[in-house]
Amino acid sequence: MAAMLGLSLVGTSVATAASSHYTPGGASIVCARNPVFNAKKQVTSCVLQGNSSYYTPGGASVSCKAGTVINFNNKGKVSSCTLLGNSSYYTPGGASVSCKAGTVINYNQSGKVNSCTLLGNSSYYTPGGASVSCKAGTVINFNDKGKVASCILLGNSSYYLPNGKSVSCKGNNSISFDSKGRVAACTR
Repeated sequence: MAAMLGLSLVGTSVATAASSHYTPGGASIVCARNPVFNAKKQVTSCVLQGNSSYYTPGGASVSCKAGTVINFNNKGKVSSCTLLGNSSYYTPGGASVSCKAGTVINYNQSGKVNSCTLLGNSSYYTPGGASVSCKAGTVINFNDKGKVASCILLGNSSYYLPNGKSVSCKGNNSISFDSKGRVAACTR
């Protein structure tokens, strides 16, 4: 058509129209692009056309940012998205966690936070019961009981290795813990 009119499309891009669909839970969604469908032709993932709010598996509302990927579980609840605003939710252990706008949040099947980027410096417990202070603006990961699996340390800290020896870990570096709360890895 463009050639018939004597127009050149070199160096231009053609926008694709947004498309409306339904999630596995029956909620309406408008995808800007890249919709992924399940066998029932329901959207399980796509890039959001506009800012949108949906429910987590636990029933809390989450507002997700336009132009970013959203993922749904098989019941149509959000399993991950990029937060539109700063938001507070609960870890699997029931502790409150404040997550930073514009970053990805991941939920477990019960709607508790598996991981997010911390809004502020925060202290939580390791699987062994020790306190760990994690740095704002970095990702924190929780285990299925809501204890810290890994984060970026706020400052230098001492913990125990699996062999029972104490280890000093450097702040501003990653630390991870085993299921008993012993250091699995850190920068010394």
